[in-house]
Amino acid sequence: MQIRKVLVPIDFSPSSKVALNHGIAFARSFRSELTLLHVIDSTALAYTFPSETTRFESKRAQQVRTILQALAPADLPDHVQVQVVVTSGNIEDQILSTIYEQETDLLVMGTRGRGLVSRLLIGSVTESMLRKVKVPMLTVCGNAPVPSFDRILFATDLSEESKREARFAIELAQMKNARLIALHAVDEGNLRYAGFPIEEDTGRNLLDEARGKLDEFEALAACQRVKTETIVARGPAAEAILKTAETNSVDLIMMTVGKKGLLERTLLGSTAEHVVREAHIPVLSIPTHRIHRTQEIPDTRAA
Repeated sequence: MQIRKVLVPIDFSPSSKVALNHGIAFARSFRSELTLLHVIDSTALAYTFPSETTRFESKRAQQVRTILQALAPADLPDHVQVQVVVTSGNIEDQILSTIYEQETDLLVMGTRGRGLVSRLLIGSVTESMLRKVKVPMLTVCGNAPVPSFDRILFATDLSEESKREARFAIELAQMKNARLIALHAVDEGNLRYAGFPIEEDTGRNLLDEARGKLDEFEALAACQRVKTETIVARGPAAEAILKTAETNSVDLIMMTVGKKGLLERTLLGSTAEHVVREAHIPVLSIPTHRIHRTQEIPDTRAA
């Protein structure tokens, strides 16, 4: 998987400015084109200034374009091209349209914070994009540091669809000379909830099967000279991901995200949103059913 084009929607909130810093970091690392997007909410304008909407939008677009152009650092390398896009309409629709039109490989968005009411603080647009986008999405909370890629946690459901993401995790760790931790959580509670009787032997078999698949992952990583640790946890995936991230001081969480199934083996919904809400480090959610690019990650270690 190659990240050729990075899209960062900007609404000038503190969280979107933090997201911009992360978008710039990824663009630098992957030699990507960086697109800054601002959407003028035409619905709100039409309600507030019904007779002046068109003129107001045009003037506002000019102002915003100038501001966005000034946000790009002057010291960006030549291989990082910056593009500014200002549109109007429904915010979610315009983000999705821009992803399609720009052939975006990575969407970067901020969340609003953590705490007792953290579910309300993801941000409605960010939460909606988590559910809708078919490209990898990086979410960052307001105080998340730009990742140094020293330690990467890869949380996987070990499905066939997740193998491509496993290779990407290894390639990313190799490119950044990072230590990689691969995690799989066996949540027997989900199986019982779905009506499957789980005996102790069954639980052990599930754990052994997961360890076997992670051993294959570790062997593949070793061939690429990537230092890897594998962990099989027992219990809810979200709790295991957050605990492992904290215990191992990782600076980036990668998760495979697929379509909801009977056993909720995929991470979309309760697990992904839980992790995004509670993590104080960047979270890269990669849809298993996504728009794939054929190119591989370029070797930028000498850059």
